[in-house]
Amino acid sequence: MPKRKWTIFVINHSHTDIGFTAEQNIIKLRHVNYIRKVIEMLSKESLEGYKWNCETFWSVEEFLKKAQSDELKQFIKYVIEGKIGLSASYLNFTELLDYKVLNNLTKRAVDFSKENSINLETALTADINGYSWGFSEILYSNGIKNLYSCTHSHHGMFPIGRRQFPFYWKTPKENKVLVWNGDHYMFGNDLGIGPIHGKFIDDELDLNQMEPFSIAEVRIPRYLEKLEEENYPFDFVPITVSGKVIDNAPPNENIIKMIKKWNKSYGDKIFLKMVTIDEVFQKIRNTDVKIPVYSGDWPDWWTDGVISTARTTSTFRLAQRKLKYYRNLLDKYNTKDDTKIRKAEKLLGLYAEHTWGHHQSVSHPYLNKVNIISETKKQYATQAYNYISKITNELLISEGILNAQLINSKKIKIVNPMPFKVNKLYKFPISESIKNNEKMVGIINKKIPKKQYFDKESNSLFMNICVEAKKTKTIDIQKKYENSQISRSSFDMRGNVSYRDKSGIIVDTELKSNLNCKSESGEHFLETPYVKLEWEKEKGITKWFDKKNKISLLSDERVHNPFTPIYEMNPAKNEEDIIKTRVSMGRNRKNCQVNRFIGKFTGLRSIKENKLFTEVELKYSSPGLKHYLLKIRAYHYKPQADCTIRFLKTCNWEAENLYISLPFSADSSKINNIFLHKTGGQIEPWKDQLPGTLTDFYCVQEGFSIITKNSGITVATPDTPIIHIGDLKYRNRLLKGSKKLKKLKKNVYAWALSNYWETNFKAEIGGFYQFEFLIKWSNEFNDAEKSFLACKELNTDLPYFEF
Repeated sequence: MPKRKWTIFVINHSHTDIGFTAEQNIIKLRHVNYIRKVIEMLSKESLEGYKWNCETFWSVEEFLKKAQSDELKQFIKYVIEGKIGLSASYLNFTELLDYKVLNNLTKRAVDFSKENSINLETALTADINGYSWGFSEILYSNGIKNLYSCTHSHHGMFPIGRRQFPFYWKTPKENKVLVWNGDHYMFGNDLGIGPIHGKFIDDELDLNQMEPFSIAEVRIPRYLEKLEEENYPFDFVPITVSGKVIDNAPPNENIIKMIKKWNKSYGDKIFLKMVTIDEVFQKIRNTDVKIPVYSGDWPDWWTDGVISTARTTSTFRLAQRKLKYYRNLLDKYNTKDDTKIRKAEKLLGLYAEHTWGHHQSVSHPYLNKVNIISETKKQYATQAYNYISKITNELLISEGILNAQLINSKKIKIVNPMPFKVNKLYKFPISESIKNNEKMVGIINKKIPKKQYFDKESNSLFMNICVEAKKTKTIDIQKKYENSQISRSSFDMRGNVSYRDKSGIIVDTELKSNLNCKSESGEHFLETPYVKLEWEKEKGITKWFDKKNKISLLSDERVHNPFTPIYEMNPAKNEEDIIKTRVSMGRNRKNCQVNRFIGKFTGLRSIKENKLFTEVELKYSSPGLKHYLLKIRAYHYKPQADCTIRFLKTCNWEAENLYISLPFSADSSKINNIFLHKTGGQIEPWKDQLPGTLTDFYCVQEGFSIITKNSGITVATPDTPIIHIGDLKYRNRLLKGSKKLKKLKKNVYAWALSNYWETNFKAEIGGFYQFEFLIKWSNEFNDAEKSFLACKELNTDLPYFEF
């Protein structure tokens, strides 16, 4: 028996995992009924001492919709009495949500509590292995002082290097949230307090031949002895337990019965008590134990599920950006519509919830229930996009901006409700036919801006338009007669007007100056007044040169050239091996037998030039991919390049990864610092993190920036939220604080696709994909905040309207 007199705080809850064990609607009904069952149980004298914790407010919200008035009164009564614990966590989220949406979803539990005189101070999460740093600020700003984290260390890891340990998490604004760094959310089951799980304690006991109480008699004292041996500072320990060995489990009255039986026999030395999570933190705060303080990001290991459905995740991110636009439109027109925003945010939240499918998604991908759950998950994102588009259009119609009728107008309006300017190139298709001696021009304030070009081939007008913050710009499109005679230039190096020589002949510098040439391009290069790119056979892009500052924008330490695809497959011998290879990965996202293929540049597909930009298309080949095409649009009037990748991924059941190399540098001759634009602000990876946290990959909101003291480059990633930092080798994971990190190069990749997880990721990732990367560089981007604002501007597309 342990030396101390102990109290075990038993926390009974149901881990909310929407879609993991059954269809989403069934799980919703079950969680509603669980709360009803708890209310019934709490009315029984025989179950006195039983307490329940609502892990997520989503389940409470669904209960409130169904509850009769007497049920609602009883529920609130039991919460106030401390028999039911509330959590400020709306759901267990990935890091996809932006700050505003995550804050508003968290605020739902806070608002409910205030309306009903409930003191809500704690958030409970389970399964997920991290949160963006901004989440700590969201908790604090909403009056949530405590966070109980039940990590799942199967394919992830708890921070600080120790479970069952408290620390203060310092927020970006120097506030503090008290965290209990807990064990697995079913660890109490393996101690024998509930139905046995059998995965967390490896001892000599034959679990099939023993009753849970007999198991508890052995394991509970051993566990407490181990805590004493490891200098655990308290005489109490919180333990979470599930009513069944399954996610989305019901309450179980046998837990309180087991506790009463235990206390009769051993309560004088080891006392078990059911509690709410608030009681745990009250006890922690009343001790004299010195609690350490840590600051920084807490990257989530399980957010990588979002790239097993990368196309839908791209839709989600577009919908979330459209919601920002809608929210700012409401502010611009002094309008409120909280009900519609709440519906949109809930749809976004349901997609961002951490469950990425049924637990048989990989082992049995052909089952109807697997595909129904998968399609329902995807629908949350598409429904969010469609609904946000609908309410945005309705608002614009009501304000007289958008005409609901199909019209053929030559007047365009662009509304910028955002708190920052947006400078973009627009393409306006022209419906009428244009003669050879005519062109269309855009007029703003009775002037014809220079940064425009009418493309007769596509019958479209390209215009660069800058709309200041909270302003509206009107463009009048008119036909103009071209009074110019075109003839062949003596300096034109083309063999004919429709085909460019493949030798890549460059006009002499002096002659170029005399001609006032704006750009040049050939089979092996692209050049504008701001940048020069070069590419070589198989290697791809080998040069990205800032002409104004005369510096290379590619890292000298790069392993792969920009936009090169790196495809990985973990081979499997047979169907059974499909799962085994995934299970064997542990905390890796690949195994030691992984086959890695580096894409090869195979040739130039096309070149397109006009007065505003030069556009090239580069072809690559790689196993696992077909029709991999990189399109680069380099602007003649600003230091920016818009890059689009599209390809067809072949369909395979084996575990796969696809990375896209982004080895940029603000100045390859100087020290570069990487900043990731995450929920709530910017972090420097491997530095602004809690000790012992993930250092391989991160989920970003806008993209990332690389800065020096004198300049910076920002890369917006509207479609690809997961950024990988470091090498791609199979090895032991290196956590924040590891000295070995100093030996690694901070090579940057977009981790675009993966299906490695053995349970509920999408089993195959085949199909057509398109990913954009918007790149801008400037001497003004030598500050993380400035580069972040530039990244937000790149990701902001203002729609235009005919009127």
